[in-house]
Amino acid sequence: MSDDCMYAGIDVSKDSLELVIRSSNQVSYLKSFANTKAGIRKVVSLITKPGLPCRVVVEPTSRYHVQVTLALAALPDCQVMLVNPLRARKFQEANGKRAKTDAIDARSLSKMAQKLEEDFIPYTPPADNIRELQLLGRRLANCVLQRARAKCRLKSYPVKDKVSNPCIASLKREIKFYKKEIARLLAKMQRIVDADAELRECYDLLLGIRGIARQSALQLLAELMALPAGMGPRQWVACAGLDPKPQQSGQHDPPMRISKMGNRYLKQVLFMAAMTTTHWDPQIKAYYDNLNNRKNSKRLAQVVVMRRLLHGFWHVIDRKQPFDASKCFAIPTS
Repeated sequence: MSDDCMYAGIDVSKDSLELVIRSSNQVSYLKSFANTKAGIRKVVSLITKPGLPCRVVVEPTSRYHVQVTLALAALPDCQVMLVNPLRARKFQEANGKRAKTDAIDARSLSKMAQKLEEDFIPYTPPADNIRELQLLGRRLANCVLQRARAKCRLKSYPVKDKVSNPCIASLKREIKFYKKEIARLLAKMQRIVDADAELRECYDLLLGIRGIARQSALQLLAELMALPAGMGPRQWVACAGLDPKPQQSGQHDPPMRISKMGNRYLKQVLFMAAMTTTHWDPQIKAYYDNLNNRKNSKRLAQVVVMRRLLHGFWHVIDRKQPFDASKCFAIPTS
């Protein structure tokens, strides 16, 4: 903590931005602004007016936080951190706060900005083409999910029931719509990748992995390329929510579970990649079967395969090395 630095917390909602500015241990400013371009300009003006370095903690809310986060991240002496909502809530509870309002949340976020030192991770916006690729990839994931749900509903209707015919026809039109929409999204993502030499190189390396086809490769690129530069494979694992979470207390030491505090879109595409590569790659299949036989847990084996795949993807994207399943999935001899 420093007296020559300001600390701010912003609680974001659809219509408003609750801003709290803290200097030393005192709250020096608290006000609500409209979540509009004019409101964001006022927030930026207040943060830059004293001429001091500033640390801001923002709790993401859907996509309503994007514009204010990008505006603050562009300031020269301002560091912005996007905090996991669960972490923000736990911090607030640890400080004895029982009530929950926007103003209280903003106060808690400003205090978090002040208290965090080594754990303060500044947000660095990715390039525009990477942001667009990520948004298209997430829209693609939603369309694939909606198509799958429509197909499941279609199967639930009796074929020979005339009363169901209008619903069946409607579901078939819905499935046809999502099929065309998915094709359009894939084509747009492909054009973005083809226009960037680095993206194209990583895409080709991902396609060289058995079980990774066009859609999976594009979705993986959309999420992995948006992660901050300089992160290692373990940090990637944490971003996917696949990092182990020990819960030992006294003599109670249960088996570790994964944290699940990560990017759900990345976790979804990793799950599908683990399923397909386990089916098509003999080395990964042998590793999966060996682990499943030893631990007698398909879920554990699936998570380990996802985590090791992510390590392999890090070497592919960060080091531009071809994927080597014999190294990532070496079967222990004992």
